[in-house]
Parts: sequence; C-alpha cells; structure tokens
Amino acid sequence: MHAMKGSLFRNVEEKVSFQELEFAYDMLRLELYKLYERTQTRHEAKIVKEIRKHYSGEILTSFWIGNRNVDIFIPGVKGEAPEVNNADHFWSPRVFKGLAIEIDGEIHNTEFKMKKDNSKYRQLHKLDIALLTIENNDINLEGTRRMISQIPTLETLSFRPRKRLLRDVYIITLLSHYKHEQILELFDAENGNLLNQCRKVLKG
Repeated sequence: MHAMKGSLFRNVEEKVSFQELEFAYDMLRLELYKLYERTQTRHEAKIVKEIRKHYSGEILTSFWIGNRNVDIFIPGVKGEAPEVNNADHFWSPRVFKGLAIEIDGEIHNTEFKMKKDNSKYRQLHKLDIALLTIENNDINLEGTRRMISQIPTLETLSFRPRKRLLRDVYIITLLSHYKHEQILELFDAENGNLLNQCRKVLKG
C-alpha cells in the first residue's frame, strides 16, 4: 500500500468508529450500484439459494472489497487452505478469514478480465480472504453442490475478528474510491454531521 494511503489507513482506523465506517461504506455502495448498474444474475441467485440450504450465517451479495466487486461474500467463516490450492477454483492464503465466491462466465477468460481478476486476488490476499470460483457451466454439477455444502463445516469467525475484517474491508474500499482530501473531509468531525459529509463527498 502506498505510504500516504497506509498512513491514512492507520489514521482512520484509530479515530473513526465502526458505525461511522459502516455508514460511509454503505453510502459508497449505493453510489457504486447506481454508477455501474450492477444487478444479480440468475446464476448468482441460484448459488445464493443453494448456499442458504446449508448455511444460516450472513451472506452478502455484490459486495465491494477495495476497488473490486465480488459476487458473494461470507464474512463469518475461517479456515486453512488445502495442501494444494487449485487456482482454477479455489485460491486462499494459508489461513483465511472470510470467503468470497465468484460466478464466472466466458468474459472471465478474456485477457482484460483476467488482469482485473489477478488484481482482485491481490486485494483479497491483503485481507486474508479466500476466493472460490464457480463457472457458469458448473453450477448444476454435483461437485459444485458438494463444495457449497462444505461451507457450514468451516470454523466460525468470532464476533471481534469478524468485525475487524469488515472494518478493514470498509477502510480499504473507501481509500480505493476517495482521494486523500475526501477521506479527511469525510471523517472530520469539525465539519459537522457525518451524514451531511457523506452526501457532500458523494455528490462531489
């Protein structure tokens, strides 16, 4: 991370409450939805439905992590990577916190999209988040259903580490979309109510 960004990360981390970060992040997500007109595909909806058959924890869809959007994010799990990572389907640091799931169509095979995906891997790696990739053509396969059914067997990420993970996601995402001056303005208590600050920055 750039030195200035790293310093700003620590400054925000120390001085801004979790609730303020969550609120600012949610407003940014709304703005990004409008900008990119991101809607859930039928394949993503099918995978979410399948996950809910086995897992009752929090499932977040079209979730921004840094400057990348992941189809599905499950923040409440942790685990260890298998002895051999299959880069085509499952990528993970040695010990991971949180699981991102991508449902990939043919567009992911283009050179431009592959470069963007590699960037996404790097951002997830910084946060120790695992990534499971499911091809559109594999959604109805027994192997895919078996992988999904294994999610409840992962360890539960307890409240404090889960909150810490989300806090880091919020900060990195805000830093990825706002300039240094905007971040300072967004969380400057002397400039008044946070809601008004968020609206001002987002409109600007």
